[in-house]
Amino acid sequence: MKSFAMYMTEIFDSPYKYKWTSTSGKHWKGDFMAGPEPRKGGQRPLHYTVNISGKGRVRNESERVWSVMFYLNDETGTNTDITGTGNAPQIFATVIKMIEEFLKKEKPEGEINFVADKGKSAGPADTSRSRLYKILAKKLARKHGYDVETNNYDQTVDFMLTPKKGRK
Repeated sequence: MKSFAMYMTEIFDSPYKYKWTSTSGKHWKGDFMAGPEPRKGGQRPLHYTVNISGKGRVRNESERVWSVMFYLNDETGTNTDITGTGNAPQIFATVIKMIEEFLKKEKPEGEINFVADKGKSAGPADTSRSRLYKILAKKLARKHGYDVETNNYDQTVDFMLTPKKGRK
């Protein structure tokens, strides 16, 4: 029988296939299908989008802040709510892989931020979602030379990855 740690490692190493629809200098956008998973009585894959964008005007690239957001495209439009499909580790593995490709090709010098919405549970405690985001942040920071700063609010947890000095 596999240990839980081995199981989690395998899942995080099993991203879905994805496709970039835009890879311009200040905006990267890509999509992937997760599933199929049972949803509302039927079998259909879930369509996710990852957006990575450089925000605002800056004097130089080292001051640019990159914002990462991913969401489910469903009948209501874009949905960042917890879906409850049970495939969160594989979805996060895909998001991590897409961010890593962006980092490798774009080599951004500025900060990277993303936000974990706590959902309706709200409050100071971590949620399962914010714990997954913490894993994502630590994995990216360790592998790509960033420091992680976390701000825990009632409705969200904000993550800021700042390049370490001397990072290559």
